Amino acid sequence: MSEISSISGGAGYYTAAIASGSKLMSAADGAAESAIVEKENAQVNGLTQGRQNAEDVKSLLNVADGATDKIADSLSRIRTLAVQAQNTAVLTDDDRRMIQDEVDQLKQNISDVANNTEFNKKKLL
Repeated sequence: MSEISSISGGAGYYTAAIASGSKLMSAADGAAESAIVEKENAQVNGLTQGRQNAEDVKSLLNVADGATDKIADSLSRIRTLAVQAQNTAVLTDDDRRMIQDEVDQLKQNISDVANNTEFNKKKLL
């Protein structure tokens, strides 16, 4: 009966080894091989984390880039309006007030973008 248990236990060991695809099932199978496997697993884990970190940075930069593009567009429009407002020969007081209202709205938009641009709940600007 003990032989059957021994054979059954050995078969279970090899079945587990085949199922896992691993040559080593425990440190007793080979201390040197086990150490190499552990080192390689640690390197793979480090590389995987490094790749994830790089993807996170890429996402952060995309968010920041989008925000700075919005701010640049608003600043460009403000400049255009400032040049337009200098044409006092053609513009009425109402025209200049409308220009100022648009500038004020653009300034508010810039402030909103700066205050609300976040990545992982952290403000970027």
